[in-house]
Amino acid sequence: MKEPEVTNTEKDTRRKLLFGISLLSLFPLIKLGSLFNKKSNIISCAPETEKRTVKMLTEDGRLVEVEVSKMEGASKEKISQKDLLVFVKK
Repeated sequence: MKEPEVTNTEKDTRRKLLFGISLLSLFPLIKLGSLFNKKSNIISCAPETEKRTVKMLTEDGRLVEVEVSKMEGASKEKISQKDLLVFVKK
């Protein structure tokens, strides 16, 4: 049996179709290549330091948080109940 002859325009359209499909198949490979990129993102700032705070009572009776680094020369003793009642002004 003899195969029917294919014209040049049919060959050209087939070639264009195959070329288009092969180009579309390259897109996943390009994305896969970006996964293996050896550049790493570097953050220029230093890591955040943990701030230690202490709850303290103000003279007008409000409870506030103060950073330990801001309290220079503060005594480390706790005051008595009597001293506390005298300290707080109403």
